[in-house]
Amino acid sequence: MRKILFIFSIIFVAALSSCSMAKLDRYPGAKLDSIPAEFRGHFYFKLGKNSHDPKDSIFIIVTKHGWKQHENKRVDEYKLSNDVVFSKVGEYFVVSNRDDNFKKYWNSWIILPKKNNFEIYPMVSVNQPANDKLSKYLTRKIEVIGKDSISIYEMNEEAFLKYFVKEIKGNKTFEIVRINK
Repeated sequence: MRKILFIFSIIFVAALSSCSMAKLDRYPGAKLDSIPAEFRGHFYFKLGKNSHDPKDSIFIIVTKHGWKQHENKRVDEYKLSNDVVFSKVGEYFVVSNRDDNFKKYWNSWIILPKKNNFEIYPMVSVNQPANDKLSKYLTRKIEVIGKDSISIYEMNEEAFLKYFVKEIKGNKTFEIVRINK
């Protein structure tokens, strides 16, 4: 699950037992060849209201073709590839990576650039179908893989954006703050 920290290093909501990253049958939108300039630079992952303590922060350096995540003494590097994609859907940017356990499926995060930061919204699904808002917008299928039964969502960009705007935009879950320009 280290990769699910995400692309700009998100310590993830999947820690909540009732939620997990939605598994999409493909990444949304048009794949970009590089990370747009407004997302590049040095950042820290805001862990709390005023968190900027090097002892409990994750620092991120975003470049044209990837990023490095610095956490304590560990450095992880991620590069855009066939498994890590930066895309655009309408006016929104999306980062997607192949699911760690089910490689034919994708996990995605919508990223909204702001003046000195960006907000990150993971696309999550709820294990209880009655509470799964994502399935109101994207077709949900159950797939049995070995001993696991997983929910897969069929990507439809228009429905994906409706879900984001109506259900999760404004309820930001992660924030990455620019350290310098």
